[in-house]
Amino acid sequence: MADTGARCAVQMCDLLNGVRYEKAFLQLPYLLLLHARSTDMTPCKEICDTLYKLPTNRGQGDIALGFPAADLPKTRASCV
Repeated sequence: MADTGARCAVQMCDLLNGVRYEKAFLQLPYLLLLHARSTDMTPCKEICDTLYKLPTNRGQGDIALGFPAADLPKTRASCV
């Protein structure tokens, strides 16, 4: 939790000083089943591990796992 707060503090200071960050949004081309969403095992563990390895001076990434049981077209997992 402290590491996340430290990353956010640096980025908030950057934003307050006028630094502009680019944004990207990508939906994964497959559904993550409800029983396979633990970040302690693949595939979610690999996705999260990759996001945490991004250089901190290049921004940060996150994944929203979505809700595949919903009857909506855009409920797949997304990376931001």
